[in-house]
Amino acid sequence: MIDQDSDLQWLRLQMPHVSEPAPDVSARAREELLLHAIAPAHSGDVKGLNRPRLRRLVPAVGVAAAAAGLALALIPAAPERTAPPAHASAHLNGALMHLADYIAANETSSTGNATLVLRTQSYPDSPTITGADLYTDSGEYFYAETESGLPQQIQENDDQGGGFIAREEAAALEAVNGNVDKGAYDMAVAPNPTMYGQLFGAGGHQVQEDNMTWEDSLDAIVAGAGNSAVRQGILLILSTIPSVTVTNTATDGQPTLTITAKAPDVPANYQEQIVINAQTGVPVGFAGGNIGQAPGVTVTYQVSRVTVAAIEAGHV
Repeated sequence: MIDQDSDLQWLRLQMPHVSEPAPDVSARAREELLLHAIAPAHSGDVKGLNRPRLRRLVPAVGVAAAAAGLALALIPAAPERTAPPAHASAHLNGALMHLADYIAANETSSTGNATLVLRTQSYPDSPTITGADLYTDSGEYFYAETESGLPQQIQENDDQGGGFIAREEAAALEAVNGNVDKGAYDMAVAPNPTMYGQLFGAGGHQVQEDNMTWEDSLDAIVAGAGNSAVRQGILLILSTIPSVTVTNTATDGQPTLTITAKAPDVPANYQEQIVINAQTGVPVGFAGGNIGQAPGVTVTYQVSRVTVAAIEAGHV
């Protein structure tokens, strides 16, 4: 009879000794696992690229390397910042605070029960692709490559919202109601409050948290483009991110604001920009790419308020 216990003991003795990873490495490995769990479609998949941003993540190395104790090439860790009281951090971007106040003072009632966003995404070396996003006021999200494909998605009840769009918009409304920093945190953890709450609650991950706040805010300002309160809240939240800057620009002859995020809140030598109407905060375009080079991707948005019934019936 084979002595299995002896064999197992012999195998244990042959195994190389592996020391426990340092706490910071364990934290980064946990972070990488969390990011991997909700990663988007492969960037080479044109169909995947055609879908909404909804969780565009910064480049990262594999989970296996992290588990082996190797350093991760993610956004560098930074000491935890002490959260300022609500609105106190808004001085970082007075232009965003000013526009948020302007939107609140000039809020008008919206028509319809959904927001339609038609997107055109362009790449230097790839074909231009389109997308039609329908965000209902009740929290449903329907996607098709063109507007003509939306009726079928509605009829099939192919809701792709997953709940986190509603959480992002709820975070924006928290900021409107006076708790900007809580709104910024809840925006960062919106894709999965439990997993991200464990990560960011551990401390020492403020830069990563700011990155997630930025990325989720870009999702939310498109999803909430038809809701003035959501746009107001997102502007307040973006005003808390240290790397964010604002410049006055013009798009198609209309005044716009270009909001830019750079390192450390996105990868080094890289930047992302969201362009919004200077009076309403409605998104007009997006660009992302290496600093000093032509953007790797540009997106234009056409936003309108509609009714779900009209879209389902094939009417604009």
